[in-house]
Amino acid sequence: MTSPTITESEATPKEAQEAAEMMADVLHKAEKAGEQASEHIHDTTQHQCPRCYFDLKSSVALPTEEEQQEYLRRLLAGEPFVKTYKLFKGQLEITCSTLTVTESEHMVQVLREIAPDPHQQLAVASEILKVKALYYIRSAAGMTYPQPTEIEPEEGSPVVWNAAAAQALYEERFGQMGEDMISILVRTQTEFNRLVTKLADSGFDQDFFKGAGIG
Repeated sequence: MTSPTITESEATPKEAQEAAEMMADVLHKAEKAGEQASEHIHDTTQHQCPRCYFDLKSSVALPTEEEQQEYLRRLLAGEPFVKTYKLFKGQLEITCSTLTVTESEHMVQVLREIAPDPHQQLAVASEILKVKALYYIRSAAGMTYPQPTEIEPEEGSPVVWNAAAAQALYEERFGQMGEDMISILVRTQTEFNRLVTKLADSGFDQDFFKGAGIG
């Protein structure tokens, strides 16, 4: 967009005012475009975990005061946060737990083998969910599951932990379960991950300590 060229001797007061207004409008639009570009460049908000590809945009109900208190207590004690979901009026219990650094690195090692590029995750979504189930689900329907990192290798047969080993362990634990049960396990584990993300985010909220019963 070009502004009219008007010399000082040719311009009438009205024309000079119109030219000044047009130039001001051009400068304003340029400034606005610059601000938007800057915001885009500096937007470091993560919508996906770079480690395990968890969707951070997923919505979940706000944590309860009891959950905030327990999360903070476990956090300060250096212990995993554990939550038991009671489904079907308490007839089915599923317990999930957060991971230690060692357990997290263990899991990420497998996930990176399955999907080295985050853009590949949709093609291998079911495999990713299987691996997460091995680590986050601690018990279900009366069965207790140790962390993969706690499994002792057989004598003379050290465990080489990779995607193939994770698949074998998944089949051993959940391979005989019905499809509906697997869906419930996956949904519960996903809800747990979303809850933990919300709990961690709430720690940066100035009202968190009120909810945690401290303020």
